Amino acid sequence: MDKPTLTVAIAPRSIVIAIALFLLLVALKTFPLVFGLVLVSMVVASALEPPVRFLISRRFPRPAAIATVFLGLFAVLALVFLLVLPVVLEQARAFVANFPSYVAMGQEWFSRVSRLYASRAGQLPDLSGIVIQASAWLSQRLGGWLQAGLSITLQIAAGMAGLAMVLLSAFFLLLQGPELGRGFLALFPARHRALIEAQFQPVIDRLGAYVRGQLMSMSALAAMLALGLSLVGLPYAWLIALVSGVLEIVPYLGFLTGVALATLVGVSVSWKVMLLAWVVYAIANLVQGNVLGPFIMARTVEVPPLLVIYAVLVGSQLLGLVGAVIAVPMTAMVLVLVQNLYVPVMDRQTDAEAPPGPGGASATGP
Repeated sequence: MDKPTLTVAIAPRSIVIAIALFLLLVALKTFPLVFGLVLVSMVVASALEPPVRFLISRRFPRPAAIATVFLGLFAVLALVFLLVLPVVLEQARAFVANFPSYVAMGQEWFSRVSRLYASRAGQLPDLSGIVIQASAWLSQRLGGWLQAGLSITLQIAAGMAGLAMVLLSAFFLLLQGPELGRGFLALFPARHRALIEAQFQPVIDRLGAYVRGQLMSMSALAAMLALGLSLVGLPYAWLIALVSGVLEIVPYLGFLTGVALATLVGVSVSWKVMLLAWVVYAIANLVQGNVLGPFIMARTVEVPPLLVIYAVLVGSQLLGLVGAVIAVPMTAMVLVLVQNLYVPVMDRQTDAEAPPGPGGASATGP
């Protein structure tokens, strides 16, 4: 009797897809800046497409609509740079210069609290060594950045150049979007083009809504924190609020980082300021998470927090800081495609395989 044999068949299309993904990963590692520029430009263009379409619906020519939207964007950026950036940079310089003294005060406060609790509740584990090592590491890094002479002016100039490249690329993506879409569709077999074309608008709408919603949510949180921390008298309120708002793209990271910085700085003033800073963070995150967040993000793609963390880790490994920034929008785009393409196919397959109900009708039928 012949022994049964196991045969594994791999479709040619699967081989082509695997090779394409491998080449894409190689290209990502070889040309990270180019891919980062392209992906960031696509995200920015998706975020600006809805206002452009709105102006076109008001009988604006497409070039005029794009130019109007970009003029508004430049006005907002100029306002931020003129009003917020000088204050934040000044506070950043002062914070870095005074960081060793804050570390020393924090260590002293931690030792006092540890001794107090040890005397009342028994012996606590000795965490002072960990605190000292972490503080020394941060002090060494900050001191190295200062001694290396990294000019803030040059960093700002480099950032502005990168921003200009992104905006220019986004401008041409918006201007030539229909032509680029038709060229992209031409790469696929004719029988699949209608299905692929039907995904353009949902992806652009949801991706743009996600980016705008995240920016609005982060900006609202940073504004509330800056106002609240300034009112309670915490030094470097604008800097700490900005750091918290920017890092809020990763769940809980902005909150934990901001509370740690507020605690470190607040201890140097008084314990009352530190406690008031905690109250400000609690109220701001309560309002942002339960009032502003759901209202702003109501029409966007919900990305699970754990998936956000994994996406940021993978993006940072592939493209560094740029990859960490665009990882979540790209994940949102993939989720839209999965919801629109994969889930309906699985639902139809499940319905087809369902056993017939009474009278020969499908179990899922009416």
